[in-house]
Amino acid sequence: MCLTKQFFVLYEDLIGEQKTDWETQATYLPSNTFEGFENRLGIHFPFAYKHFIRHWSQRLNAIKVNDIILPLFSSEFGGMELEEVLFYQLVSRQALDMGLIPIGYYREDYLICMDYRRPVSEPPIVLVENFSDTIYKENISELWFSSFDKMLACLHHYIQYKNKKDFKKIDPENQFASAFPYWNNKYYTEKTHN
Repeated sequence: MCLTKQFFVLYEDLIGEQKTDWETQATYLPSNTFEGFENRLGIHFPFAYKHFIRHWSQRLNAIKVNDIILPLFSSEFGGMELEEVLFYQLVSRQALDMGLIPIGYYREDYLICMDYRRPVSEPPIVLVENFSDTIYKENISELWFSSFDKMLACLHHYIQYKNKKDFKKIDPENQFASAFPYWNNKYYTEKTHN
């Protein structure tokens, strides 16, 4: 069973949706859905991310796991959620100028971004502080997850086992609880990331 399908089944449990047949319930967006965004951004989204969005869009307007929010396309809301995160916020526009592609939020205080500052096919995931209207270098985290696929695997694990302690086994490079230096404060880490 592919990871997207496993996540689909577990997420249905989490949000209390009726069990559905994966093949008949999955709603595929047209394959060219991302082309406009990719052309506008000058990048190619990773396959895992496109696959994930295609399967979830038009059923929900966002995936919410713990404090992570991943906006989707949604016909109910005019399909603007992901586009809004990508292009229409001041911090998002600055992030784009830096080669960081916003795909969601962590605790609403941080943008979750794919890091395209170096040419890669599987960009790492970083966070950008969403506290002010200006992004400085210190507002960008160290690597948070090594790729979207690894982040999805960790979220899948969290839904299944309700713990984040095994994230290092799933993604040895992840810095889920220590992406920013101030997160290394013992009190901060225990209260917010466990």
